[in-house]
This record gives sequence, structure tokens and C-alpha cells, in this order.
Amino acid sequence: MITETTLPRVAKTRSIFIDGKWVPSESGETFGVINPATEASIAEVPLESRSDVQRAIDAPAKPPTGAVVGEDPTGRSQAVWKLADLVEQNVDEITSLSAAP
Repeated sequence: MITETTLPRVAKTRSIFIDGKWVPSESGETFGVINPATEASIAEVPLESRSDVQRAIDAPAKPPTGAVVGEDPTGRSQAVWKLADLVEQNVDEITSLSAAP
């Protein structure tokens, strides 16, 4: 059965991710993202300038960080299995989010 889900609000993102941090775009302007199926506004995202893009290109590449960095293969494997278990436990909620118009 197909159901329709209404998103509670329009997501607003006022910053861009550069060099491991959320930073404001140079212009501070945003533009709307439209769901092509419903023509509803689903997000407001930053309008990036050429200099914003260049800042992202010039940002130094950093090694990943987090819980599994430095783990041996067994530790990483356990983390992936834990993630799989969490996905299975929350499959209904995840499905409703990914299928939302």
C-alpha cells in the first residue's frame, strides 16, 4: 500500500561543509529545493559562490576520524554489524523517511 507522508517543515541549511567544519557561504544567499513529484519546497540550501567552491577545493584533505579509526579489521567488522542491527531495528522509520515525498 502506498501512503503519502507530509514533511513537518522545510529544512533550512545556512552553511556549507568545508575542511571538516560547517561555515557560512560567502553570499549568505539560499535557494529552494523542490520535490519534482509534488512541487513542494523541501529545503533551503546555501547558494555557493566560485570562491566557496575554491575554498573547498583548497581545504587540506584530512584523515577520517571516529570510533572505528585505528580499529583492527575485527573491530571495524563489529561496528558494521552493529550498524546493520540498528538499521534492521529501525527499518520502518528509515523506510518512511526515505520514501517521503
